[in-house]
Amino acid sequence: MENIYIEIERNLKDMDIKNNIDDLNEKFLIIKKKGWIKEMRKGPTNLGYTFESLIGKKEDFNDAPDYKGIEIKTKRNDKFITLFCMCLKGEELSENKRILKNYGYPDKEYKNNKRLMGDIWANKYQNIGTRFAYKLNVDYKNERIYLYIIDTINGNIDKKSYWDFENLKERLNKKLNYLALVKAKSKIMDKTEIVKYENINFYKLKNFKNFLMLIEEGKIKVVFNIGTYKSGPKKGQIYDHGTSFRIEEKYLDKLFEKIVK
Repeated sequence: MENIYIEIERNLKDMDIKNNIDDLNEKFLIIKKKGWIKEMRKGPTNLGYTFESLIGKKEDFNDAPDYKGIEIKTKRNDKFITLFCMCLKGEELSENKRILKNYGYPDKEYKNNKRLMGDIWANKYQNIGTRFAYKLNVDYKNERIYLYIIDTINGNIDKKSYWDFENLKERLNKKLNYLALVKAKSKIMDKTEIVKYENINFYKLKNFKNFLMLIEEGKIKVVFNIGTYKSGPKKGQIYDHGTSFRIEEKYLDKLFEKIVK
């Protein structure tokens, strides 16, 4: 009898998400008919912010999906899609600060500030700066993805920073169980960016095993983005825009199953 109730609950959830997908798709079609739309924010997040504003979603910074159980990703012609950001664990409360202090390289303009910007894969070492090379290592025994940092001068390797499988799996299942990928074009008109949302596709996450496999194969990378503000009220201050996991769009079907409408 218990299994029957579980199956009924699962079917009800499937019906809910189907209705939510239909609802979001209808909202998208209304936006698409508008054609070119003036951006509602300046900067790199304007595409997503404008779209979510148009569907009536207020901005938030939590780990929940963007819209009724569906995570929304908006993109132009860039190859990669950011799946999520997650902080490293390790020796210190802020491992990014430790790594920046020990392995970052000087900012060209603000010499006293260090920066760390680059892409890291599991299938090769990647040089970032002039001295250190980085690599991901998927450790199934300890259920962690380790960040290896090798000193190319003396050969020493720092293996103290990592992400737990458990935390990564939880983030994937909570944030990206269902995905809506919205593609758009943009152009500048009268010094203002205008955008046109052209199509939307929906996806269902396959499993965590595929996520790890794609990291091992170099199809999902980790990106560091730590630098210095060059203008505005925070000019000269260090920023950390998150340690993100990104997948190339052409491999999206290896992590997600496309939902045919």
